[in-house]
Amino acid sequence: MKKLTFEEWKNHYYDVPFIKENYDLLESMQVPIDCILPSQEVSPTKSVRVFTFGSWYEILENGDHYFFHPYLGDKEYDYIGKDEKEIEKNLKDLFKYVTFKSKLGTNFSKNNLFY
Repeated sequence: MKKLTFEEWKNHYYDVPFIKENYDLLESMQVPIDCILPSQEVSPTKSVRVFTFGSWYEILENGDHYFFHPYLGDKEYDYIGKDEKEIEKNLKDLFKYVTFKSKLGTNFSKNNLFY
């Protein structure tokens, strides 16, 4: 099997509008709605960018990108903003997580919606 590159992973995504009618769709795409709902009064989510080969992050109504990294253990952090360098850094952290999980045998197969 060909190794997934960062560029391939980064460029294959679907932006799902964050509306109640899409909650089931997002859950089927492994996006836990309960992680997004608590912050809606403070900073509403416009859409969720779901990557074909695993993971996701939020795009807020004000255009900020919101990355939530609870899986990093001691190095856990969140990022909210529009800085392209920071967004790229956060994307690389997500990609590292996806490929790490894959090496542990938790394969992120291509989502059915993207075939």
